[in-house]
Amino acid sequence: MGAISVSGAGRDPSHRVLIDGKAAIVTRWSETSLNAYIPEAAKLGQVKVQVSTPEGTSNTAPLEVRARSSDGRVKWIFEADCESLWWRPALAANGTLYVHGSEGFVFALSPDGALLWFNQINWFPYVPPAVGPDGTLYLSSIQTITALKSNGRNKWTFVDRGAQGTKQFGVGPDGFLYAANDFGLGALSLDRRGRVRWSNPGDPPIMWHGGIGAEMTFGPSTIGGTTIDQTFVIPEPQLANGSLQAFRLSDGTLRFSTSIAIQEDPLNQQQTQPAVGPDGIVYITHFKSGAIGWALEAFSPVDGQAIWYYDGEGVGLSPPDVGPDNTVYFTPGVAGGWRLIPRRKGRAGNSKTAP
Repeated sequence: MGAISVSGAGRDPSHRVLIDGKAAIVTRWSETSLNAYIPEAAKLGQVKVQVSTPEGTSNTAPLEVRARSSDGRVKWIFEADCESLWWRPALAANGTLYVHGSEGFVFALSPDGALLWFNQINWFPYVPPAVGPDGTLYLSSIQTITALKSNGRNKWTFVDRGAQGTKQFGVGPDGFLYAANDFGLGALSLDRRGRVRWSNPGDPPIMWHGGIGAEMTFGPSTIGGTTIDQTFVIPEPQLANGSLQAFRLSDGTLRFSTSIAIQEDPLNQQQTQPAVGPDGIVYITHFKSGAIGWALEAFSPVDGQAIWYYDGEGVGLSPPDVGPDNTVYFTPGVAGGWRLIPRRKGRAGNSKTAP
């Protein structure tokens, strides 16, 4: 099963592409050609392809339909009919996989790689897609956040007209949507009907100078806490220091704002993606001042105070990630991966494993 291209003339919303007599999902339809996906209901083997219009049907063309096959460790491959796929897909609780590609194309795939439905929203993705606990799919492009039902139909759209784009995005543990926009409302939360629960411009004001595809990070407001009650945003102004800002999930109160160094790493990726460990400690990578250079740094979720840092000894560092045992992982701008075991106090030193 896969995609096909058909040449012809004319286009009309009432026209359909039939493969083995089954309606195909059409992603592009110009005056001279169209792209469509073979329906899952089509039988394997030789089938006929034709275009159906209110005036009649076209001639038929033969098509050999083959089942998807695995190849070693590759279970299946889906070819998206778009120029590029920038961010990771989103996975729903029922196993449905959602991909948001260039041109605003949105694909829903079954666990075995079948195309379930296709939709197109306003433009290129600015952040990875996210799925709510009720199965709602959330997407964002430029100023617009779009919610789609699990069947692909539009649920609602929200537009922050003062924003230049959504730069952080995610569904919180309470099921509400959280985002951080470049200018505009700043940090914000939407309810399940697309209405603003709260917004906070941040201090300093939240802004970025490029799309980064960052995701909202959530954590407790105490070290060792078990209640996830705040989210973290790291604005990245152009040619200026950034800040680590924490907002209360319930009402958007700014709990703290800590100045950090420049994060943009042209040799790797932009760093505005914090990570939170199981113990609540917040980790970022940035170009630390004081002739230190690129470093991993740990901050308290209580007040944003620095706890310790680790000299990365590299040209640029990836955003960090944290394992279930509070081990912090990151990749330097040079070959290799490093493993860190965090500690509560003091400088971590220069060894590749923190003492």
